[in-house]
Amino acid sequence: RADLAASFQEAVVDVLVDKTSGASHPLTPPDRGSCLNKAHRRLSCQACHSKWVPQCYGCHVKMDAGALQLDKLTLRQTPGSWKEYRSFMRYEFPPLGILEARPGTAGPDQVVILVPG
Repeated sequence: RADLAASFQEAVVDVLVDKTSGASHPLTPPDRGSCLNKAHRRLSCQACHSKWVPQCYGCHVKMDAGALQLDKLTLRQTPGSWKEYRSFMRYEFPPLGILEARPGTAGPDQVVILVPG
């Protein structure tokens, strides 16, 4: 029985399933030599593998105290209406930042992408 379990584990392949066609696309595992390289140990996968993220410039939020807005939790109209305005959005390589490790965790600080929102 142990041999069957080992064989089963070796046969497991990660796949990406197309939601429209149902076709399976085998995924290649990351190159362990690159991912575990000392120079890369703080990089999140997304730091290198995110081609673009939305970047919003000139976003503004305005509150109209005299208007009503639906409270989505209570499903009641409440005083004060919030409106969002955006003047410019572009899609580019993401800016990077440092996510500090939580106290008591073993991992180092990590370089991550900064996505608005």
